[in-house]
Amino acid sequence: MDYQGTPTQEDLLGGGTPWAKFVIVGDRASGIIVSEPVIRQQTSYPDGVPMHWPDGKPKYEIIATLDTGQSQDEHGNTHLDVYIKGKMLQALRMELRNKRAAKLHIGGRLVVTYVGDEKPSGRAVFAAKVYTVEYFPPAPEVTQETMFSATVDDLTAEQRAVLRTAGLA
Repeated sequence: MDYQGTPTQEDLLGGGTPWAKFVIVGDRASGIIVSEPVIRQQTSYPDGVPMHWPDGKPKYEIIATLDTGQSQDEHGNTHLDVYIKGKMLQALRMELRNKRAAKLHIGGRLVVTYVGDEKPSGRAVFAAKVYTVEYFPPAPEVTQETMFSATVDDLTAEQRAVLRTAGLA
């Protein structure tokens, strides 16, 4: 991943995280989100020039780092960066709306699959890749505080009757 600010020792010594490559229809990236997704301006490949829309506004992308549970490189690294932009970003927006989620969360499962190509239109030279995106939000964290935070007022009449019978209410 490109660095935002000063890189850490781990960034410099680790060689970076492999990224998902969607080359053949059916290619898939799947895993648990392990860090807060990063939003950054897209850059062109291979020169790294920041990209803009015709109106001059920056083009942005989301970089989500997943733990795939499978080695992604010769070092046994199980992490994989997914660069979410274009049609993949559109598919993610739809999936988040369907799941009533506002954003990606650490601990959520993300599955991205390359499913085909759109026909080039307008001035486009290449076909846009089309993706399906599945997102499964993390389970809410259960702590002693949240587990035992219910009061008698939160119980149904039937549950209160059971507690009264047991001498607990």
